[in-house]
Amino acid sequence: MSEIQFKSRELFGGAITFNIPENFIDVSFHFDALAEDNSARSSHVFEITSWNELPRQSTDITPRPIILRGQQDVQKFNKSTSDNISISLALFRIESKNVDIVISTNAPGSLESSKVPSIFAEAISSFKIRDLGLFVNTEQMTDD
Repeated sequence: MSEIQFKSRELFGGAITFNIPENFIDVSFHFDALAEDNSARSSHVFEITSWNELPRQSTDITPRPIILRGQQDVQKFNKSTSDNISISLALFRIESKNVDIVISTNAPGSLESSKVPSIFAEAISSFKIRDLGLFVNTEQMTDD
């Protein structure tokens, strides 16, 4: 068994740092970017999990996504009060192309009281990458 290589990682803009294995993925960046785009007053991550719901076929080139569920308080439509928005986010990391694909849904209120979880699950389970040639590996690009 090979020795695990650790790397120091910053989370939430450096507010938290810790050492984790080099191959671990931090999806909080995408959640934070979404919170910033939404001008959220606050945000909280409830759960980060792997999506292992479907059996994979040997010909499937789509990576398994990492799923993040959380909540953001967002002031929308020029209202003076914030709305509680439930967020589901799926990160498909394509390491060979240096690409992340992010699929997210948001819904007012609690996810449990909406149809969003079943819609999100269908979207994620049906998401398939059929041709990796779509993605240009930025490390192979040159300036002319």
